[in-house]
Amino acid sequence: MKKLSILLLLSLFFAVTSCKEDDFSDAEIVAQELHKVMEENDIHRVVSVGEGQSWSQPTSNNYIGYDFEFYSHFVRIEKVTYNLDKLVKYEIKKGDGFHYLLLSF
Repeated sequence: MKKLSILLLLSLFFAVTSCKEDDFSDAEIVAQELHKVMEENDIHRVVSVGEGQSWSQPTSNNYIGYDFEFYSHFVRIEKVTYNLDKLVKYEIKKGDGFHYLLLSF
């Protein structure tokens, strides 16, 4: 009986320690990647562009892309929130002295 108890305790220990707390969803991994890209490319503006939609360089007095926030696996751009799990592609564009992160959903 004592051996059975020890075996059960060891099994429980290995089951608990084998569980990973740092497992991330695909969208959370995308969010981490986007943060890294933004830091590496000094990006301070984020714009949502429809898939297949063209992007034109904003004028110098345009404040497009300033109002954004990343949280968990979502990004809010202006007043619209997007799920990063639905992100199709992203690209970096330079326009009027700024680097923009274009996100296509």
